[in-house]
Amino acid sequence: MKTKNFKFKSMALVLFALVLSSNVWGETIYHETFGKNETSATIAWGDASSYLSDSKSSTYCESTNWKISKYSSVVCDVTGTSGNSHLFSQTANHTFVLKFGDLSGYTNVTLTLNWKNGASTKNNRTLTIKPSANGGTSWGSDLIGSNKSQSWQTLIYNIPGASLSNFAIEITNTSTNDSRIDDIKLTGEAAAPSCANKVTVTKGAATGGSYTLKAGSASGAEIANGGTIDNCDANATIVVVPNANSHYHCTGVTASNSASVTGPDGSGNYTITYTQGSSISSTINVTFAEDTKYTISFQDNIQSEEVASKEVYGGATFTFPVLTDKTATTTGTCEQVHYHFMGWVISTHTGEIEAGDIKTGTSDAVNAPATYKAVWAAEE
Repeated sequence: MKTKNFKFKSMALVLFALVLSSNVWGETIYHETFGKNETSATIAWGDASSYLSDSKSSTYCESTNWKISKYSSVVCDVTGTSGNSHLFSQTANHTFVLKFGDLSGYTNVTLTLNWKNGASTKNNRTLTIKPSANGGTSWGSDLIGSNKSQSWQTLIYNIPGASLSNFAIEITNTSTNDSRIDDIKLTGEAAAPSCANKVTVTKGAATGGSYTLKAGSASGAEIANGGTIDNCDANATIVVVPNANSHYHCTGVTASNSASVTGPDGSGNYTITYTQGSSISSTINVTFAEDTKYTISFQDNIQSEEVASKEVYGGATFTFPVLTDKTATTTGTCEQVHYHFMGWVISTHTGEIEAGDIKTGTSDAVNAPATYKAVWAAEE
């Protein structure tokens, strides 16, 4: 793969800022193989493109100090994509510079390249590779270090994020012994595009309860008061999760600036949708209402005993009081009768009391205020 043709200089080979190819995440940003690809189409290398033919008898593709070398008997290309061609130098202190320009649109950027010292460099390190974060104004430490290998080596360098805005590398042969470079490759992940269109949300008052705003779904990230969500590539969606105080319930949600509101769903949540493509400031209001309160009264006519009433909110349940058995004197006589507590019956009940009319334990949801009277059975 090739992104741009290059030009030679007699004393230094300098590549000016590359035009990076468009890419998808995780793909190659730039790749130079110094030869032919596997489909045999010629890959141009500046003015040397005409020398890349297989029929050319010359060893070198260009008579400059850094050359494209073509040794048919030596496998110089580790990855097998450049037809055994590679970059070659036998000139002391000759420099080859790659300027990649602005890579800040990518993350996790990695530089890989293959390098090799010549056969005569057993006791010498004649190749240096240095990175730059400022386009070559200054250079960092040598990435090869003390490695004196005479076999092909692969350098892998994870480029720091701070270097991405103006990254470059400098490759220098420090003696007249030969040094070789091949398969320079840059890979990374395209950063997600920034979104200029935002929905800025303001939370209105919510007497009787509170609520949480979630981005996209009820399990999404929480949006703080004054927070924003993107509104570029799709409709912006906010889910309102009401949290009612005791004896209150959510009655509805509104949002300004032409937002559509749906809900509640089975979990009591509401969804707000904003049309994509513009910046919006929206105020969200959630209303809560107090549940209906019912007062349940209890009457006991034996010795006019008073039983405390219960206050119950709509949708709730209550437990009927349990009274202890008692002995009472029959009116107008001295005879005492023992009474056993059976339960409660609605105060408006008339006629004989059947077993099904008597209420004990926990009631169903309250639908209306009611008064109950105690039911007693006299023991014979």
